[in-house]
Amino acid sequence: MSKRILDRVAVCVGMPRSGTTWLYQNLKSHPQISVTNPKETLHYLHSSDYEGLLSYFGDSTSKYLIDINPIYFLDLEAIERVSHYHERVILIRRGTEEWRKSIIAQTERYGTKSNLEKMLFPFPRGDGTEIILDLNSFEPELQIQKIQEILGESLVILEYEKLKDDPVGLLNSVERHIGCDEHFTQY
Repeated sequence: MSKRILDRVAVCVGMPRSGTTWLYQNLKSHPQISVTNPKETLHYLHSSDYEGLLSYFGDSTSKYLIDINPIYFLDLEAIERVSHYHERVILIRRGTEEWRKSIIAQTERYGTKSNLEKMLFPFPRGDGTEIILDLNSFEPELQIQKIQEILGESLVILEYEKLKDDPVGLLNSVERHIGCDEHFTQY
């Protein structure tokens, strides 16, 4: 695959429970952007085959492509893989306490009592294995610092609060970072 095709692919690396599904649903309506199907391909969690990533796009001829995988946030090896191939990376940051409460609330709805008792939350890698998030010891701000060190200037960090307060502004920030035309004007 030529570098030119990879230049069209941006990656959103999370955080989980930070609005990535909302972002995915909105970007699906952008006339210049194609998103992966399914949303969470988990591609870089189990593969460094960047060419395989294109198979997840319904229309890989779109001017811009975006891979939205919040679970990448939990795996620095996946972030390293992303850094080798992509120059435009997005991270939506959610405040630590609000993020933890959201993980717990989701588990209360869909998880098991055992997960809640131990505060251990499994996330699939896509290869039959899991990443186990230990909510007692995981420090999201430290993880963000490590991600910033790996990705440098290719990373833009957007705040979850902006999604709630100014959703169009957040979408426009994504458009600017990707380099596409502004499509979103109202929400």
